[in-house]
Amino acid sequence: LKLLGVEVASFGDFFADRDGPKKLPPRAKRANKENAQTALETLTNGLPPAPVKALTYRDPFSNVYKKYLFTEDGKYLLGGMMIGDTRDYIKLVPMVKNMKVLEIPPSELILGAKKDGEDDGDDLSHDTQICSCHNVTKGDVVDAVK
Repeated sequence: LKLLGVEVASFGDFFADRDGPKKLPPRAKRANKENAQTALETLTNGLPPAPVKALTYRDPFSNVYKKYLFTEDGKYLLGGMMIGDTRDYIKLVPMVKNMKVLEIPPSELILGAKKDGEDDGDDLSHDTQICSCHNVTKGDVVDAVK
């Protein structure tokens, strides 16, 4: 999506830090239930904090803003939003949909490891959608090329 010439994208539960998560991975749900307050504690001390942590990156020089939301333990990506730089959108959407445990620290999703040249797509899973117009996945393209 382009908004007044600026790339904009959102994915998953992009307001989970504000509204609470709509859906948590099974492991995160169990951990959250174990730490939940009793009804009386909630009434007297207020609501427990949302089991979500936000990681935010803002670069005013490049006009880039990114906010990614994770489970409290940082093992699952729940959603996020990007303004100005949306290149990672195609990689992040399947991570949220598949609810797989992250193999890298959350900070690497925003900052990433810089490498020379363009992204080559080797790190995309075969079920990653690369064309939403025709619902084409990386696996479809790889199979067609073989």
